[in-house]
Amino acid sequence: MAVVVGFVGYANSGKTTVIANVLLVLKKKGYQVAVIKHDAHGHYKEAPHTDSSLFIGEGADTVVTVSPGYIHRFEKKAAEDLAAIITSLEAMDYILIEGFKMESYPQIAVFRNEEQSRIIHNLKSAPLAIATNMNYESSNIRVLSLDDAESIALFIEKV
Repeated sequence: MAVVVGFVGYANSGKTTVIANVLLVLKKKGYQVAVIKHDAHGHYKEAPHTDSSLFIGEGADTVVTVSPGYIHRFEKKAAEDLAAIITSLEAMDYILIEGFKMESYPQIAVFRNEEQSRIIHNLKSAPLAIATNMNYESSNIRVLSLDDAESIALFIEKV
């Protein structure tokens, strides 16, 4: 069963960067890692002018692109809940989640400034840890350096 850890924070807090760096560390250690990204505003688009984006634009309900070593699947359907997506990835060692602030799963709060630090108080429950590059202290929540992917990965390995 996969260890699930999410990274939550507001826009431009560093979530994507820290996940990419932690992913690299975990992969170097030989783990199978999945990443789930929340696109709450529907910004994701296929690369323009590709065959797959043409098919999607023309109304295909499903487009599967098969390449050496990769399969990318685009489907038009109602969004699955996060639990179902996690269940579909249970063969992984780790599942790193970006976003889904209001879901109930172990989370690391990510922020770069005082305004973004409010995320801690807007979660359903206290985060497992905080990843920041600020001089931030907490008496009951572990504080990790946003720029130290090795330490964050080590923390996740102990979850």
